[in-house]
Amino acid sequence: MQSNFVSGQLDEVVLLPGKPHLPFDKLLFFGIGKRADFGERVYRAAVLKILATLEGMRARTAVVELPGRHFNGLPAEQSAAILLELSQERPGHDVWTLVDTPDAQRLISQLLVQERRRIRHA
Repeated sequence: MQSNFVSGQLDEVVLLPGKPHLPFDKLLFFGIGKRADFGERVYRAAVLKILATLEGMRARTAVVELPGRHFNGLPAEQSAAILLELSQERPGHDVWTLVDTPDAQRLISQLLVQERRRIRHA
């Protein structure tokens, strides 16, 4: 970012090699724009970009930090609920490991359990 190679603008995607310094083959960075402009609209656009990019790469598993979670841009439950909503019609994703705080991970896990129950009983 210091050299202006990336801007961080919404819709920007940067692919970097992960190995040999990290255990991942690839690192993807998704721009979300200015922090002051972040909200549900930006979050939804960024999640759709993540989903489409991973589908295009045929990546069925990923380790993901949801957009804006590093500065608590949206509450964990809201972030996870929107992710579930946007990914329901996209079966190309098998496993996502979400990176978040322990408290947020507990809340997200509870939401996922509730969603599974809802689907089973529907």
